[in-house]
Amino acid sequence: MSRGSAAPAAITVCRPRKTTTPASPLTETLGFTWIAVFYLLILLLALSRPTGLIASLCRMAWLRELGRVSYCIYIIHTAVNLFFHMALRHAAPQSSDAKGAVVTLLAALGTYGIARASWVILEHPLVRRGHAFKY
Repeated sequence: MSRGSAAPAAITVCRPRKTTTPASPLTETLGFTWIAVFYLLILLLALSRPTGLIASLCRMAWLRELGRVSYCIYIIHTAVNLFFHMALRHAAPQSSDAKGAVVTLLAALGTYGIARASWVILEHPLVRRGHAFKY
């Protein structure tokens, strides 16, 4: 087996055969573990072949930008989604119909906008200030 086919083969062999609900104990243990293993394999593949396709994809500018603001997105996305749905639909977040999906997309764009503004106004200046100190 070549190194390039090891990750898909491992995922095929190791994935659970039975469909489970997101809150089931099987999903919360093995399911999330296999997701972590999958991304570990992707990371190792990118590191082991720096000129390969996966490494090139990992260096894409928009992915680096998303990584730069990802923690803020993680922190605020639920509140922003709730705000958009309550303000525009007067209902809890739901994307099962077209209007809900559009509002969810707007919330995602709003979340990115807030996270980007947070990076430019607050986080990046603090990171630069922190890098100025030698410790």
